[in-house]
Amino acid sequence: MKKILLIYAPQKGNVEKTANKIFVKFDSHEMDMFPIKDIPIEKIKEYENIIIGCSTVGSETWQNSKNSSWNTILHQVEEMKLEKTKVAIFGLGDQIQYPTHFVDDMKLIYDAFTKAKATIIGEVAKDTYHFEESKAIVGGKFIGLPIDEDQQPELTEKRINIWISDLKQQFN
Repeated sequence: MKKILLIYAPQKGNVEKTANKIFVKFDSHEMDMFPIKDIPIEKIKEYENIIIGCSTVGSETWQNSKNSSWNTILHQVEEMKLEKTKVAIFGLGDQIQYPTHFVDDMKLIYDAFTKAKATIIGEVAKDTYHFEESKAIVGGKFIGLPIDEDQQPELTEKRINIWISDLKQQFN
């Protein structure tokens, strides 16, 4: 398997905790992990397999702030040529507190990497979640792995294990 890049934001919360849970599912020589603010954009082009993690709170901040790491990275990614890159996305959200836009922000990442011609992998069925709407649903499935540490923390480890097993089969 080719080396995997795992990038995430924000730090010091459930996104970073989840990134660490994913990181330990791989041998240390298989993956590099960085908070999004610490990775130069050019580094993304060095990897053919990428996992990206985000919080689903704050997409309006990403889109409206010139200082947002996500805003900066996603706009730059859109201009890249990533035809040989496979990208898997995970997002943290609260399906009960925010049922009409559960893990919507995963779609912003999906759109940027799709525009760059990357292949998005790691779809997840929506049947074990309880929400009303999500922009992160494409073709009847989530475009990545939703994690709800607020309402379903007991399912996190199982969801990660299943997702990682699927990703390992799809990554080169």
